[in-house]
Amino acid sequence: MKTPSPKRKKEKLLDEQVIRKFKESTVKRPEGYPPDVDTKNCKKRMPSSKSNWSKIFWKGFPKSHPKANTKESIFLSYRIITTPEKKTTPKRMVFDASAHAVGKPSLNDMLHQGPLMLPNLLGILMRFRTGRIATTADIEKAFLQVRLHEEDRDVTRFLWVKDLNKPPDDHNIVTLRFTRVTLGLNSSPFLLAATIDLHLDTTSNDQDVANQIRKNLYVDNLLLPAESRQEAFK
Repeated sequence: MKTPSPKRKKEKLLDEQVIRKFKESTVKRPEGYPPDVDTKNCKKRMPSSKSNWSKIFWKGFPKSHPKANTKESIFLSYRIITTPEKKTTPKRMVFDASAHAVGKPSLNDMLHQGPLMLPNLLGILMRFRTGRIATTADIEKAFLQVRLHEEDRDVTRFLWVKDLNKPPDDHNIVTLRFTRVTLGLNSSPFLLAATIDLHLDTTSNDQDVANQIRKNLYVDNLLLPAESRQEAFK
């Protein structure tokens, strides 16, 4: 067996620390699970992108933003991705947390990505073909089910307009920020997977079923085989 390199050992130790911190800091609340967004201890800090983003996107219009609750306030750029074949979400906003100023880190550079917690996709597909009955499901708006802590929200700000039918002038621009985990953050897949794992650990009365879900859930898509309808319904 090949001995892990010092770099891989360091990465594994960091992954274990991220998982341990997640479990220690995340508890279920009535509104959902708000995990900590774990950040790195970097010497370089991110510049506030408020003025740059305003000038580039809004072409110099003066803006009035609400005061940030934390020291760092980051404005994310985004674009609209169109997928007409999807009936529920034909258009979605994708945010770019990897954009950065010259010589400065991006938001993704500052975040611990966390370990990969996805099961082997080939194994899921092979198991799916073994049963007589196929069951599929997905978690609706999965990433939006995971909340952000109040102190983590100011790094997920972006600019929008109150009325899309009006020009982006000083009275029509509003600053928004995410309250949920969003696609574009490199830690989002880990936060979703770890939250699902924690939920299965703490709420399931049948750990056999919980383990089947763990083995056959890929991000937010579940593929389960069964030998009969009764087993599938169970």
